[in-house]
Amino acid sequence: MVSGHGQNGPDKDPIRGPIRGQIGGPLGSPGGGPGGGGELWRLSGLGMEFASAIAAGGLIGWLFDRWLGTKPTGVLIGLLVGILGGGGVLIRQALEANRREVERMKSRGKKDDRDAD
Repeated sequence: MVSGHGQNGPDKDPIRGPIRGQIGGPLGSPGGGPGGGGELWRLSGLGMEFASAIAAGGLIGWLFDRWLGTKPTGVLIGLLVGILGGGGVLIRQALEANRREVERMKSRGKKDDRDAD
């Protein structure tokens, strides 16, 4: 049954299991919950944050070029600074998310795939 009523009860989806997205659910729900609390929402923003850092660097470089009259130099330096800055934030947040996931798996008693030899 698609509605989730019947033998599964009103709070379960027969395909995906318990429905927890209303207030706070598993990994992907914005409200959070015991499963990871909006981690996918946080990670999905990393790409936009990286792109925004590059765009902001390019825009600031372009403004410097217009102000100082150094045509492509400011844009190139701004883009490079944006790539380095945004990349650093991206890597730091990805490593932090990985650390949180490993800790979550350990707290649930699951063995990490990388630990298997």
